[in-house]
Amino acid sequence: MAETKPSRKVVEYPPKHKDKSAHQTIYIYWAVPEDVPHLIEIERSASELFRHIGMDSVAYDEPPSEIHLIKDSISNRILLASEDPSLESSPVAYLSMELDEDHKTVYLAQVSVDYRYARKGIGERLIDHLEAYAHRKGYETIVLTTFKDVPWNGPYYQRLGFYELDAEQLKRPEHGTVSDHLDAEKENDRINKWSRVAMRKDL
Repeated sequence: MAETKPSRKVVEYPPKHKDKSAHQTIYIYWAVPEDVPHLIEIERSASELFRHIGMDSVAYDEPPSEIHLIKDSISNRILLASEDPSLESSPVAYLSMELDEDHKTVYLAQVSVDYRYARKGIGERLIDHLEAYAHRKGYETIVLTTFKDVPWNGPYYQRLGFYELDAEQLKRPEHGTVSDHLDAEKENDRINKWSRVAMRKDL
């Protein structure tokens, strides 16, 4: 008997820019536990970019655990992106989040794009979708941590409207989650050789 796939609610994003060869239609949908192996593959593929700029300890860092990803997928905390409207092909990118309902803040935990699909605007589409979703749910800000100087990290998020949080701003209650993550990253020897920052975007 053929396996029955979970029903998906898919949002279609047509090409955003004039160069349609670089920005294909993207289909975004919530992950389910069956997607976890694909998430791990995407994470490992995306990490290859760091190896190319000499950040080997980041490139070879282990992806989130299967248990963690399963829990997040059950809780609707992971969005997937595909170029295949039938969703028969594996997803090519994912985004994960944490929600702080008390302070109406979304922590953007991860955006990873398969190395073979980089520079197509897929990550930006996932972030656009998250912003629209967060706004509908009444959240007011999105925060994240990232490498300050890696081109597809800090400078990339700045182009998308995020700004860096200073030490005083990080003390504010709504920044508790992102501050805790930043502190933990500064203790992580695999990534603390390079400057990490916290960033915020108001919705």
